[in-house]
Amino acid sequence: EGPIAGSRLSPWGTPAITSTRARSFQEAMMETVQGFSLRATPNPSSNHFTLFTKSDRKETITLTITDVMGRIIERRQNIAANGTVEFGNKYRSGLYFVEVRQGEKKQILKLIRK
Repeated sequence: EGPIAGSRLSPWGTPAITSTRARSFQEAMMETVQGFSLRATPNPSSNHFTLFTKSDRKETITLTITDVMGRIIERRQNIAANGTVEFGNKYRSGLYFVEVRQGEKKQILKLIRK
């Protein structure tokens, strides 16, 4: 006997669903639970980051970028809830965290600058 192929396995205690359906379900849950979703590309980056935001609310977003020491590198306020933001052109190489707030909701992304 050989090992069981990964395509034949599903997580213990959860129903088996296709990857496309799982991704859609996860995206829907993120939007439902957190109210907004984020994506930063490229990450890691050697020049700048582009942050894509999507929200079901019109309330503006605030970005706070900190370094690993917790120092605030940049803060931007009153950003449209759905759109893109570029930043990081002059950042040094290292690890950064971008905190995105919309009202009471908050998400944090880890960014790597090469």
